[in-house]
Amino acid sequence: MNVLVVNNAEPEHNGFNVPLHRALEKVEGIRVDHVEYRTPFTADQLARRYGAVVLSGVPLDYPLDTIYDRAGRLDWLHDSKVPTLGICIGHQSMGLAFGAELRSAVEAESGTITINRVKNTQDDILAGFGASLTAEALHRYSISVPTEFELIARSDVCESQIIKRYDRSQYGMQFHPELSRDGHRLLGNFMAIAQQHQQQQ
Repeated sequence: MNVLVVNNAEPEHNGFNVPLHRALEKVEGIRVDHVEYRTPFTADQLARRYGAVVLSGVPLDYPLDTIYDRAGRLDWLHDSKVPTLGICIGHQSMGLAFGAELRSAVEAESGTITINRVKNTQDDILAGFGASLTAEALHRYSISVPTEFELIARSDVCESQIIKRYDRSQYGMQFHPELSRDGHRLLGNFMAIAQQHQQQQ
Protein backbone atom coordinates (compact mmCIF):
# COMPACT_ATOMS: atom_id res chain seq x y z
CA MET A 1 0.00 0.00 0.00
CA ASN A 2 1.27 3.47 -0.89
CA VAL A 3 1.16 6.07 1.87
CA LEU A 4 1.59 9.82 1.42
CA VAL A 5 3.15 11.89 4.21
CA VAL A 6 2.44 15.62 3.93
CA ASN A 7 5.29 17.35 5.72
CA ASN A 8 3.87 20.42 7.46
CA ALA A 9 7.28 21.66 8.62
CA GLU A 10 9.27 24.24 6.69
CA PRO A 11 12.30 22.87 4.78
CA GLU A 12 14.77 24.01 7.46
CA HIS A 13 12.87 21.89 10.01
CA ASN A 14 12.43 18.73 7.94
CA GLY A 15 14.53 16.79 10.43
CA PHE A 16 11.72 17.16 12.97
CA ASN A 17 9.67 14.54 11.15
CA VAL A 18 12.42 11.95 10.71
CA PRO A 19 11.00 9.86 13.62
CA LEU A 20 7.62 9.80 11.85
CA HIS A 21 9.16 8.66 8.59
CA ARG A 22 11.13 5.93 10.35
CA ALA A 23 8.12 4.71 12.32
CA LEU A 24 5.98 4.43 9.20
CA GLU A 25 8.67 2.69 7.20
CA LYS A 26 8.71 -0.10 9.82
CA VAL A 27 5.07 -0.97 9.10
CA GLU A 28 4.96 -4.09 6.95
CA GLY A 29 3.43 -3.83 3.52
CA ILE A 30 3.57 -0.07 2.96
CA ARG A 31 5.66 2.26 0.81
CA VAL A 32 5.98 5.89 1.91
CA ASP A 33 6.11 8.97 -0.31
CA HIS A 34 6.81 12.45 1.10
CA VAL A 35 5.65 15.85 -0.16
CA GLU A 36 5.81 19.29 1.41
CA TYR A 37 2.61 21.00 2.50
CA ARG A 38 2.57 23.43 -0.46
CA THR A 39 2.11 20.55 -2.93
CA PRO A 40 -1.40 20.81 -4.46
CA PHE A 41 -3.56 17.74 -5.02
CA THR A 42 -7.21 16.70 -5.11
CA ALA A 43 -9.22 13.97 -3.43
CA ASP A 44 -9.44 12.09 -6.75
CA GLN A 45 -5.68 12.23 -7.27
CA LEU A 46 -5.09 10.84 -3.80
CA ALA A 47 -7.60 8.04 -4.29
CA ARG A 48 -5.87 6.90 -7.47
CA ARG A 49 -2.39 6.76 -5.95
CA TYR A 50 -2.58 6.25 -2.18
CA GLY A 51 -4.17 4.04 0.43
CA ALA A 52 -3.53 6.48 3.29
CA VAL A 53 -2.40 10.05 4.01
CA VAL A 54 -0.55 11.31 7.10
CA LEU A 55 -0.40 15.04 7.93
CA SER A 56 2.74 15.63 9.97
CA GLY A 57 3.42 17.78 13.00
CA VAL A 58 5.79 20.73 13.36
CA PRO A 59 8.19 21.96 16.08
CA LEU A 60 6.71 23.78 19.07
CA ASP A 61 8.02 27.22 18.05
CA TYR A 62 5.76 27.62 15.00
CA PRO A 63 3.49 30.72 14.97
CA LEU A 64 -0.28 30.57 15.27
CA ASP A 65 -0.78 31.62 11.64
CA THR A 66 0.80 28.33 10.56
CA ILE A 67 -2.25 26.39 11.74
CA TYR A 68 -4.62 28.56 9.70
CA ASP A 69 -2.34 28.31 6.68
CA ARG A 70 -2.30 24.51 6.80
CA ALA A 71 -6.08 24.36 7.38
CA GLY A 72 -6.61 26.44 4.25
CA ARG A 73 -4.89 23.75 2.20
CA LEU A 74 -7.22 20.91 3.27
CA ASP A 75 -10.28 21.46 1.09
CA TRP A 76 -9.68 18.00 -0.39
CA LEU A 77 -10.42 16.40 2.99
CA HIS A 78 -14.14 17.10 2.75
CA ASP A 79 -14.55 14.83 -0.29
CA SER A 80 -11.73 12.36 0.30
CA LYS A 81 -12.44 8.81 1.42
CA VAL A 82 -8.74 7.93 1.70
CA PRO A 83 -7.95 7.13 5.36
CA THR A 84 -6.12 10.16 6.78
CA LEU A 85 -4.26 10.79 10.03
CA GLY A 86 -3.47 14.31 11.24
CA ILE A 87 -0.73 14.62 13.88
CA CYS A 88 -0.37 17.70 16.13
CA ILE A 89 -0.70 20.63 13.72
CA GLY A 90 -2.13 18.16 11.20
CA HIS A 91 -4.82 17.36 13.78
CA GLN A 92 -5.42 21.04 14.54
CA SER A 93 -5.64 22.11 10.90
CA MET A 94 -7.95 19.20 10.14
CA GLY A 95 -10.22 20.32 12.95
CA LEU A 96 -10.23 23.94 11.76
CA ALA A 97 -11.11 22.76 8.24
CA PHE A 98 -14.27 21.26 9.75
CA GLY A 99 -15.17 24.23 11.95
CA ALA A 100 -13.42 23.42 15.22
CA GLU A 101 -12.56 26.15 17.73
CA LEU A 102 -8.85 26.81 18.20
CA ARG A 103 -7.73 26.98 21.83
CA SER A 104 -4.53 28.78 22.77
CA ALA A 105 -2.37 27.82 25.79
CA VAL A 106 -5.22 26.60 28.04
CA GLU A 107 -4.60 22.95 27.07
CA ALA A 108 -0.86 23.11 26.35
CA GLU A 109 1.17 19.98 27.13
CA SER A 110 4.81 18.92 26.89
CA GLY A 111 6.41 15.59 27.73
CA THR A 112 4.98 12.16 28.52
CA ILE A 113 1.23 12.18 29.12
CA THR A 114 -1.56 9.65 29.69
CA ILE A 115 -4.25 9.36 27.03
CA ASN A 116 -7.58 8.00 28.28
CA ARG A 117 -10.09 6.17 26.12
CA VAL A 118 -13.55 7.73 26.12
CA LYS A 119 -15.90 5.35 27.93
CA ASN A 120 -17.35 2.61 25.72
CA THR A 121 -15.31 3.66 22.66
CA GLN A 122 -14.41 0.60 20.60
CA ASP A 123 -12.78 2.15 17.54
CA ASP A 124 -10.14 0.05 15.77
CA ILE A 125 -7.56 2.83 16.20
CA LEU A 126 -7.32 1.66 19.84
CA ALA A 127 -7.17 -2.06 19.05
CA GLY A 128 -5.01 -3.84 21.62
CA PHE A 129 -5.19 -1.00 24.15
CA GLY A 130 -6.99 -0.91 27.46
CA ALA A 131 -8.42 2.16 29.13
CA SER A 132 -5.28 4.29 28.61
CA LEU A 133 -1.94 4.63 26.85
CA THR A 134 1.12 6.87 27.14
CA ALA A 135 2.33 9.30 24.50
CA GLU A 136 4.59 12.30 23.98
CA ALA A 137 2.92 15.70 23.72
CA LEU A 138 4.40 18.95 22.45
CA HIS A 139 1.74 21.58 21.79
CA ARG A 140 0.63 25.06 22.78
CA TYR A 141 -2.65 24.99 20.85
CA SER A 142 -5.53 22.55 20.79
CA ILE A 143 -9.00 22.29 19.25
CA SER A 144 -12.57 21.57 20.19
CA VAL A 145 -14.16 18.47 18.68
CA PRO A 146 -15.67 19.40 15.27
CA THR A 147 -19.35 18.54 14.84
CA GLU A 148 -18.57 15.98 12.11
CA PHE A 149 -16.15 14.13 14.41
CA GLU A 150 -16.46 11.94 17.48
CA LEU A 151 -14.14 12.03 20.47
CA ILE A 152 -12.11 8.83 20.88
CA ALA A 153 -9.66 9.77 23.67
CA ARG A 154 -8.64 12.67 25.91
CA SER A 155 -6.01 13.55 28.52
CA ASP A 156 -6.49 15.23 31.88
CA VAL A 157 -5.43 18.55 30.35
CA CYS A 158 -6.53 18.36 26.72
CA GLU A 159 -9.99 17.22 25.70
CA SER A 160 -9.36 16.47 22.03
CA GLN A 161 -6.50 13.94 21.92
CA ILE A 162 -7.92 11.48 19.38
CA ILE A 163 -10.86 12.28 17.14
CA LYS A 164 -12.45 10.54 14.15
CA ARG A 165 -14.79 11.73 11.44
CA TYR A 166 -18.09 9.91 11.85
CA ASP A 167 -18.58 8.68 8.29
CA ARG A 168 -15.01 7.81 7.28
CA SER A 169 -11.52 6.93 8.53
CA GLN A 170 -10.15 10.44 9.07
CA TYR A 171 -8.38 10.66 12.44
CA GLY A 172 -6.65 13.42 14.36
CA MET A 173 -4.13 12.95 17.18
CA GLN A 174 -3.04 15.99 19.18
CA PHE A 175 0.04 14.22 20.56
CA HIS A 176 2.99 12.73 18.63
CA PRO A 177 2.49 8.96 18.17
CA GLU A 178 5.82 8.69 16.34
CA LEU A 179 7.71 9.63 19.52
CA SER A 180 6.44 6.88 21.83
CA ARG A 181 6.16 3.09 21.92
CA ASP A 182 2.40 3.13 22.43
CA GLY A 183 2.18 5.64 19.62
CA HIS A 184 3.95 3.29 17.22
CA ARG A 185 1.21 0.75 17.91
CA LEU A 186 -1.38 3.42 17.10
CA LEU A 187 0.34 4.11 13.77
CA GLY A 188 0.23 0.38 13.07
CA ASN A 189 -3.49 0.32 13.89
CA PHE A 190 -4.12 3.22 11.53
CA MET A 191 -2.27 1.48 8.73
CA ALA A 192 -4.27 -1.70 9.35
CA ILE A 193 -7.48 0.35 9.05
CA ALA A 194 -6.21 1.85 5.79
CA GLN A 195 -5.19 -1.54 4.39
CA GLN A 196 -8.62 -2.98 5.20
CA HIS A 197 -10.29 0.02 3.55
CA GLN A 198 -8.19 -0.47 0.42
CA GLN A 199 -9.10 -4.17 0.22
CA GLN A 200 -12.81 -3.28 0.35
CA GLN A 201 -12.62 -0.87 -2.59
